[in-house]
Amino acid sequence: MWVAGAMILVMGFSTTADVVMRAVFNKPIVWAFDLSCYLSAAAALLAGGYGLLADRHVKVDVVYDRFSPRTRAVVDVLTSFLFFLFCYVLVNMGLETALESLESGATAGNVLNPPLFIPQMLLPAGGLLLGLQGVCLLVKNIKTAIGFADRGGINS
Repeated sequence: MWVAGAMILVMGFSTTADVVMRAVFNKPIVWAFDLSCYLSAAAALLAGGYGLLADRHVKVDVVYDRFSPRTRAVVDVLTSFLFFLFCYVLVNMGLETALESLESGATAGNVLNPPLFIPQMLLPAGGLLLGLQGVCLLVKNIKTAIGFADRGGINS
C-alpha cells in the first residue's frame, strides 16, 4: 500500500511544482498533468486489493448489516462469482489491449509519450491483485459459512 501512497505523494509534489512554476514564472511543467494521470490510475488500480483486504470498498449495506456474520459470509460466497467475473474482465481485456499496443508499437501521443502498453498493463496487474485478495476473502467466507471460528488477524 505504501507504493500507492508514494505515487500519490509524487503526484502531489509534481502538481504543486507545476502550479508554482505556472503562477510565479509563467512556465508550466508540461509533463506534470500526464504524470498525475498515470500515477492516479496506477495508485487506484494497485491499491484495489488492499482496499478489499481492509474492507474499505464502497458497498450498499442497508440490509446486509442486519445479517449475522455467518449469513453475510453465505451471501458473499454466493455473489463472489460476480466479483471474479469483474476481475477476469479486468485481467483479460487489459492484457489483450496491452498486448495489441505492444505489438503495434502504439504510444500515448502526449508530452511524456510512453509506450501505451506500460500504463495499460496496470489493468491486468490491478485485476490480478484484486482477484488474489478476493480468493483469500472467499476462503475466509467459506470457513465462516460452514461454521469455523475466526482466529484473529487483519480481517481474518
